[in-house]
Amino acid sequence: MEGVVSQGVCQERHKNIEDKLARDERRLNEHAREIDDIRELTREVASLAKQLGERSEKHDQKIDELMSKPGKRWDLIVASVISSGIGAGVAMLIK
Repeated sequence: MEGVVSQGVCQERHKNIEDKLARDERRLNEHAREIDDIRELTREVASLAKQLGERSEKHDQKIDELMSKPGKRWDLIVASVISSGIGAGVAMLIK
């Protein structure tokens, strides 16, 4: 009777297959939890990136304001000098 497998060998093979299936199912469940964690982290990173983008825009606006202040001051100084010169010239003409 060639090809006949004893009951004990058959049961051992079934046990090995069931053990492998249980191990594989456990690993799949672990991977599913890891994927869920990665998805959550991805959402959090996207939210942080959006917040950083908004902050960056605000910082750019503040930097532009700060950079324009010296130019405004210089314009004010030039206008004051011109006004003083014109005022002095008018005063000299009146005198």
